[in-house]
Amino acid sequence: MAASILGQPWPLARALQALDKLQIAGLTQTAMAANGGDLLSRIKRLVRPDVQPWHWKMAAPVLGIVAALFLVLQTQVNAAPDQAAPAKSTSQHPILLSAYVKTSSEHVMVMDEQSGKVLLEKNADSVVPIASLSKLVTAMVTLDAKLDMNEMITLDKGDVAGWQNTQVKLYQGMSLSRQTLLELSLIPSSNAAAQALARSYPGGKAAFVSALQKKIASLGLRATHLEDATGISPNNRSSARDLAHLVKLAASYPQLRQLTSRSGGQYRRDGKVVDYQSTNPLIVDKNWDLSLSKTGYSKNAGRCISMRATIAGRPIIVILLNAKNTDVRTDDVMNIRTALEDATSG
Repeated sequence: MAASILGQPWPLARALQALDKLQIAGLTQTAMAANGGDLLSRIKRLVRPDVQPWHWKMAAPVLGIVAALFLVLQTQVNAAPDQAAPAKSTSQHPILLSAYVKTSSEHVMVMDEQSGKVLLEKNADSVVPIASLSKLVTAMVTLDAKLDMNEMITLDKGDVAGWQNTQVKLYQGMSLSRQTLLELSLIPSSNAAAQALARSYPGGKAAFVSALQKKIASLGLRATHLEDATGISPNNRSSARDLAHLVKLAASYPQLRQLTSRSGGQYRRDGKVVDYQSTNPLIVDKNWDLSLSKTGYSKNAGRCISMRATIAGRPIIVILLNAKNTDVRTDDVMNIRTALEDATSG
């Protein structure tokens, strides 16, 4: 009934969350009307009516909550009459997501890039395998070295050993430019291409791994440890919080922004032009504005994604780790986007 009076459920959901914070702060007298159950479950019923419908017995306590919250807010306003109301703008509008965004990924971090404000987090400090998200640092180290990107590199047996991307088939003796290897490692996430980049680095693979670790230290990523260029190693680990900062820093590389937001590309194999596509299907969706993206997968890491997207008019960084499958990962991204848009539309 309360949601019907307001015309939409989101303002009431935010009011419930604000009331919960007042209770935590010790304003228990104001919250005496909240005696009808757990506030989080009420918020879920508001934003997910298909899961559990409202019943008339819930209406009275919820209306009491709204009335109590209104009185508290009114008192605060009256206590500071000289304070001007904040300007209503997208960049300043508060976003409160953590109480009612459904995510199934094990580790989540959503951050407003401009302010650095964490909008949503879940197990964000756990250090876990990150699979091919490692290739963002591989690309940064490669670009930092200012190597000849047109130099042709012949793949050897070690480059193509192990698991390879099914859509990009590289083989021993094949020659590709360093630029093409960089593109193949980022867009279709070729492990062979990333390994060739590491091997052809000045000083070889050992020097490249050393450069990876120095880069991590210079970026201040204390929860991150990388032992190879691809992410095949389960010892390539990080936290969702560290990765959010990594994406922000990676976005300062124009070439990384350009390459990782491409939907696909081409390379030559046996004299023929072969097409490939990005591992992130959202890039081809015109409803998304992605300026940096990298996916990852391994048995240990699950389905992962790191991305920088413009949502509700602002650059947002989204990190999801260890989703059970691609559909779960996509659902999480969509739920986060919907919540951000709804939270800023008011």
